[in-house]
Amino acid sequence: CHVNLGSVYLYSIDFDSALYHSLKAETMFNQLNYKRFETVAIGNVGIAYGKLKNFEKAIAYLTRAIDRHQEGAALKELAFCQLKLAEVYSDMKRNAEAIFLAKKALPLSEKAGALQQVTDINLFLSKCYESEGNYKE
Repeated sequence: CHVNLGSVYLYSIDFDSALYHSLKAETMFNQLNYKRFETVAIGNVGIAYGKLKNFEKAIAYLTRAIDRHQEGAALKELAFCQLKLAEVYSDMKRNAEAIFLAKKALPLSEKAGALQQVTDINLFLSKCYESEGNYKE
C-alpha cells in the first residue's frame, strides 16, 4: 500500500507525501527481501527528490533503481526510471545528459510496447531540442 500511495502522491503533486510513503515502502520491502517491489519504491523516492529539487539524492536513488532494473531486465520500468532521471538532468540544465538518457529509454519503451511512455519520451525530447533551438530534431 505504501508504494502505491507513493505513486499516487507523485501524480497528485504532493511530493512530500510521496517521499514519505516511498521511503516507508523501501524500508519494508528491504526487510521482506522483495527486491523487485523495493526497486519501484527506490525509483519513486528518486522522482520525489527530483520534484523537490534535491537533485543529488534524486540522481542517487534513480541511478540505484536503474541499476536494479537492468539486473532484472524490466524494460518498461528501466526506461521509466531513465526518463525520470533525464527529467532531473533537464531541470538541472544538463541537457546533453537528459537527451542521452531519454534516447536510451526510447527503444526500451518501444520494445516493451509501452506506448504512453514512448509518447512521453518523444515529448520530452522535443522540449529538450526546442530549448536548444534545435527545431530540426
